[in-house]
Amino acid sequence: MEDLTLFDYAEDAAMVARRLSDTPAVFIGHAYGNRVVRAVASRHPEAVSALVLLAAGGQVAMAPGVKQALDDVFVEALSPAEHLAAVRTAFFAPGNDPAVWTGGWHPTVAKAQSKANLATPNGAWTGGGGAPILIVQAAEDPVATPANAETLKQAYPDRVTVVTISHASHAMLPEQPDLIADLVIGYLRKR
Repeated sequence: MEDLTLFDYAEDAAMVARRLSDTPAVFIGHAYGNRVVRAVASRHPEAVSALVLLAAGGQVAMAPGVKQALDDVFVEALSPAEHLAAVRTAFFAPGNDPAVWTGGWHPTVAKAQSKANLATPNGAWTGGGGAPILIVQAAEDPVATPANAETLKQAYPDRVTVVTISHASHAMLPEQPDLIADLVIGYLRKR
């Protein structure tokens, strides 16, 4: 977990895809995973038929209070109430229950991911190679703000499609699972 870049994670993902099939794959990445799948497409374009990005951050900085809440979810010394408040701020739209994400926070993994982000120049992975990209953007995401999706759409208008969903934030998967499944399946059926 030391001295990794996004491309180290991408190599692992590409290797798994090659072992599963000889044909190019659709890679779906949520949050940090969106960075990894874009790195896969940048490094191994022949292995990727399309990308689906859920919470496609990485270009536009989040507000300082949101960044603090995101950092706090990995602080093990927080009380359960303080931890839940941080999860709510960083990940959940108003009215959605953050209690579904009370466990599973791994500070060591978060630190390795952060170091990999810093060790990989943004321009090396952000474009996702030449792959077609579907971005499912949560309207209320303060971590991967809608400005991130707009930035990608403006940079690559011919290959980026953005669909914005309401009543969802960075934790869009537990917030809107059926809608996201329908959007992804619909996109894949058109390919």
